[in-house]
Amino acid sequence: MKSVNGIGVFTLLIVVFVTPCLAVDYWWVNGHSSVLVHAVVNDDDIQIDKHFPPANRRSATAIHPVDGSCWVADTFQGRVTQYTPQHKTISLAGFAAPVALAFHPRTNTLWIADAALHFVAEVSMTGKTLQRIKIHSPQALAIGPDGNCWVLTWRGIQPIVDGRIMPSIQKAVQYIAHTPDTTAVWSVSRKGMISRFDSNGMQRLPFALPDCRGVVGTPDGGCWLLTSRQAIRISGQMALVGEIAGFDWPKALIAQPTDGSVWVIDSGYDRTVRLPERDTPSANSLAALTGWGAVVRNGTVKREVAVDLHWESFLTPETEASPLTAESPQQEASPAPAGEPLPEMPSLSNPEIIPILDEEMSLTPEMPLEEAEPEIVENPAPEAPALEEPEAPNAPPTPEAAPQLTQPTAEEGDTPMPETAPQAEPEAPALLPTPEETPESPQPTIVRIPPDETFAHIPEFPNGGITFVKLYDALSQQRIKNTEQTLGRRFIWNFDGESYTLLLGLSIEAYNTYSNRAREKWVQMVMEGTPAAMELVKPMQELAQKNGWAREKLANFVLSFVQSLPYTADDVATGYDEFKMYAFETLVAGGGDCEDTVILAASLLLALNYDLMLLNPKGHLAFGVVGDFSGAYFEHNDKRYFYSETTGTGWSIGDIPDMYASVPVTLYEVPQWGFRKE
Repeated sequence: MKSVNGIGVFTLLIVVFVTPCLAVDYWWVNGHSSVLVHAVVNDDDIQIDKHFPPANRRSATAIHPVDGSCWVADTFQGRVTQYTPQHKTISLAGFAAPVALAFHPRTNTLWIADAALHFVAEVSMTGKTLQRIKIHSPQALAIGPDGNCWVLTWRGIQPIVDGRIMPSIQKAVQYIAHTPDTTAVWSVSRKGMISRFDSNGMQRLPFALPDCRGVVGTPDGGCWLLTSRQAIRISGQMALVGEIAGFDWPKALIAQPTDGSVWVIDSGYDRTVRLPERDTPSANSLAALTGWGAVVRNGTVKREVAVDLHWESFLTPETEASPLTAESPQQEASPAPAGEPLPEMPSLSNPEIIPILDEEMSLTPEMPLEEAEPEIVENPAPEAPALEEPEAPNAPPTPEAAPQLTQPTAEEGDTPMPETAPQAEPEAPALLPTPEETPESPQPTIVRIPPDETFAHIPEFPNGGITFVKLYDALSQQRIKNTEQTLGRRFIWNFDGESYTLLLGLSIEAYNTYSNRAREKWVQMVMEGTPAAMELVKPMQELAQKNGWAREKLANFVLSFVQSLPYTADDVATGYDEFKMYAFETLVAGGGDCEDTVILAASLLLALNYDLMLLNPKGHLAFGVVGDFSGAYFEHNDKRYFYSETTGTGWSIGDIPDMYASVPVTLYEVPQWGFRKE
């Protein structure tokens, strides 16, 4: 589930076995050290297992509720591996980018989503594939109240019924999570609207949380929601139970499927906090575990009481007793301001009722069932890559709605959103002439390179921090082993009907340098990504020369690579958050939001000597590139900069999403590589 996999710096997973000494097993994905940490707790004693299997911070994880084993999906190595407390392992090969896992407690099976090969698979606990279904860009998984696996894709939530993909039952969804007994599924839309699915249909809360960071289900059929400052509890009857405020940079909610406990990863305080049950008597006795950032070095964590956090209950006998009925009056949804407390909110016991129609679940499926067997490797040696080649992925489809290839315009009086106010004086460029007569509109704004900007403070590493790079013009199962100095990354994507595999070795020293570096302006971050990009694009240039590609096709090839990163936002409506990443960080993370992927794509194209500008429609970021393209462009200094979209797949240079075709745009000049003044 997206709310519990691959979010935040680390992930804490807890399994409780009912024994006389109440042994507790912890599984923790440590993003700083890129390892999986296992700890055993007996009463007040916490023992850290010295065996640290590899895992990156975005690894999807799932715990078996009975045997306590932990399954880990390694997106970059293309493996799904089961680890047990007894150090036994089973590794499933045949994947490219497994991004989500979900246990089905009723069938005792594991569902796996592969974002690169575009399929979901159901496997038994012995690793045997039971079914394998093609679906484009799966992002998250949940087990629905109908007993079927529900897949979150760019189309929305799509159930699998009788081995076939059904049409979306809800669109524009950001997070999904099922309750421990799988009788309900909670979803959060991209605008923060919160919905609950059960056997009676769908119910929607009368408020939104635009800054929601995740959702997990609870044993009573309710859920916990996480925002930038709060954890909010909703009951199974859609009543607002209470909240906890005061977290410092909370990153994720972690659900324990055995005992129903839920934890918050509170990164600012280097702790995990157990959220209270509904009958928790005290607001000042929340249990916390601290010291996770140094657990590999110190071999221990500490138990503490989070006295700075307070549980505030909003539940009254009236709200708790109010049943959910189809006759309840509908309430208008209104967004809740980010970070604001919720005590004044009305009772949520009368939500809008939207039933799921039977005919929606019986429409013609999109793709048939396919059978396949992944390779099962017992206790595999980590150096030995899987040798068999899985089937080639399908070419990504074109966007569902054809983009409008017209010049974006701006409305007078609107202020574009950017970063820190530039020092250079803006000027208005010439607008693209259109063949049809259109109403007169104001010009976009140009932000020039400040005359005193030198770009002379770029970190220097051998080969830009790239220790290894190899590009295959086919699907390859070769991998790079992680070492103390290098992180191995493997990317698979399609372009023009062919499959490609890119292997990268990335310097940990370079990554740590960029991770601790201040977040600069967009153009500065593009320039800082170019040294690494110069090494990365060398095999791309060689491939283009071998195939006789024009520069326009090479540019689209680079764009398709960035669009296909497994953790890149798959929706052009995705904006940017408060933390932008350098190109090197985006390669390590395997994707990001619109500004992260634009910084990476622009760095790559700049290293290939393309003429670029950054394009900033309000709340979004794209880039423009000069060349013999067609479609939407901006004209500046007698050059046409064609719109290029990095989020979602299937967008070619010159394609512009409809939502950005008529909004205010700010254009940022990008210097040619070699502009740097010493």
